[in-house]
Parts: sequence; structure tokens; C-alpha cells
Amino acid sequence: MPPFRRRGCAATARILSAFGRSPVWGLGFALVPGVWAGVALATAEPLGLALGALGLSLVLDRRSGLAGLAFAGAALTKESYLAFAVAAGLHLLLDRSAAPPARLRAAALALVPGLAGLGGWWLYLVTRVPVYPDRGWVGVLVLPFSDWPRWLWALGHYQAPTVPDAPGRGGAMLVAGCLLLIGAGLVVGLLRRSLPARCGLVFGGYSSLLGGVLPTQFFSTLRVLAPCVFAALLAVASGPMARRRLAAGRRARGADRASVG
Repeated sequence: MPPFRRRGCAATARILSAFGRSPVWGLGFALVPGVWAGVALATAEPLGLALGALGLSLVLDRRSGLAGLAFAGAALTKESYLAFAVAAGLHLLLDRSAAPPARLRAAALALVPGLAGLGGWWLYLVTRVPVYPDRGWVGVLVLPFSDWPRWLWALGHYQAPTVPDAPGRGGAMLVAGCLLLIGAGLVVGLLRRSLPARCGLVFGGYSSLLGGVLPTQFFSTLRVLAPCVFAALLAVASGPMARRRLAAGRRARGADRASVG
């Protein structure tokens, strides 16, 4: 397994272990379609997701400064991955277990390095690199949920020439599964207040803006949806069932300590 995937799996295992899941669930990182697509195409998704997962695990360890550096690395890998820092900052800002000044400081430590890193990089590009007409991200961003009919139409015609790089109906099923998982993560994000739930909420909202050329491009879709799928995986896997198992484990450990005492 490539090193970035190993580290991503380890960070994912740490996150989900904090919510009562077995560390084996960390292998879910390697199963995100955008990760293996990134490995196959030698693109930045595995590195960016590994850094995002590392940052989230550091937030759970209350090491917001180091988390901010990890999020900055993820954002410099792919700009949209700054949303990991946004989700972490939102979670820390709304954390009722801390005093307001401590919340603000922790949220700033998680979010500001990524903003500063991206701002500095964009400033360098504007001042040093000639500007050429390029649609870039404009080609995939639309009004929220406005391209859902087009997604559904494309999934019903997932073959050439509609989707030139589609691997047949299996590709349609894979993309549809990703979209359903992202929707589930969004629902969990609306209902719960944990850090993984905030990630599901933020990336679920971001996914509602995606469309344009994506419904007719299989590998590009997997890559762009990679952080959304990963965030949804965290949100769903850390949901109510995992929390009940965690609470049961704590009660069992408390009973053991009481019997020993």
C-alpha cells in the first residue's frame, strides 16, 4: 500500500476509534474511490485526503495548531480541501465544553494557516504567472442542487458517448453509491454535532454545488467527490450506533474498575 494511503488509513482509524469503532474501519480510507483513482492516475487526492484525516485526528487530540498545519498542507494540495479546516473550525467554535475565548483561539489555529497558505499561493500566482483564460473550477460549480436532474440523466446513460471514460453500468453504480453516501453524511451532519458530522455537513453542502461537466466525466467525478465521500464515510461511521457502542464500552470499563475497587 502506498505510504499516503497507509498514513490516511492510520489517521482514519484514530478518528473512528474515538467514536467506538474498531481500528479496522481505518481501511475505509483506502476504499474511497477517489483515493484509488488518484493512485492510478498519480494525482494529489491521496495526499490531500491523508493530510485532511491527519488534521481531523489532531483536532480530536486538542492539538489545534498542528491540525492547522495539516489542513494548510491539504489545502495547498487541492484548494477545495480547505473545507476540512472549515469543518474543524466550525466544530471548535461551537464546542460548548470550552470557554468562548478558548473556542475562538482553537478555531483560528485550525483555520487560519490554511487561509494564509492559500492566500499566499494565489498571490504568488497572480504576481508571477501569466494569466490565461481558463474555466477551471467554474466549469464544475453550479447553484446548489441545480444540476441534480443532469446527474440523474447522466447516470441513466452512463456509457459512451455520453460518458466517454465510463466503465459501463458498474461506473454508474459506483458514482450513484458515492452520491447516496454523501447524502447520508449530509443528513448526519444536520442531526449531530460531532467533528465527523460537521465534516459530513460541510462537504455535503459543497457537493450540492458540483455539476457542470462532471456528470459526463467518470474519473474526474471520482476525484472531485473524494473528500465528500471521505467526509460522509466519517460522519456515517461515527453515527448513533458507534456512539452507543462507545458508551457501552465506557460503562463496561467503569463496572470493571468498580469491581476491582
